[in-house]
Amino acid sequence: MTANGTIQLWDAKMPTIKEWPPESLEEQDDEWAFKELFGKNADEALAQIKFNPFTYIENLGVMPAPAFRFYFKVLVEYLLSNDPIEYPGAAEGVFGLIKYDIESGQNKSAELRSYLPPILREIAGRQGFYDADIGIFGDFKQKAEEIIRLLG
Repeated sequence: MTANGTIQLWDAKMPTIKEWPPESLEEQDDEWAFKELFGKNADEALAQIKFNPFTYIENLGVMPAPAFRFYFKVLVEYLLSNDPIEYPGAAEGVFGLIKYDIESGQNKSAELRSYLPPILREIAGRQGFYDADIGIFGDFKQKAEEIIRLLG
């Protein structure tokens, strides 16, 4: 599957209860992410991104890998689309999320590593489209290249 006609994306299915078991929820943030997203299809998840991208990105940071792959893909498809982005922090949040995933050793994005460099570069190249002021959000191209170096 591709987004924006050129970027190759991974196949992802909605997580099952076995992949995101309620008994694995250890903290309040884990429970919140599960409550907010478990069982939501791509369209329902997209509505949440548009409503509150910060919470959505925070939720991605606490969910297990299978759920992460599905719901992160929804975010990436949105950011690579030509839909207007209401808040540029949604784009900037991707860099922080992936960097944290790598540096913390959580490695939820490990299966996506071959997909990430072109995605990060495309998001970085769209900084103007997102109206993400460099003085506020930093230089997306620098952030993308730093994460790509971390990917090895």
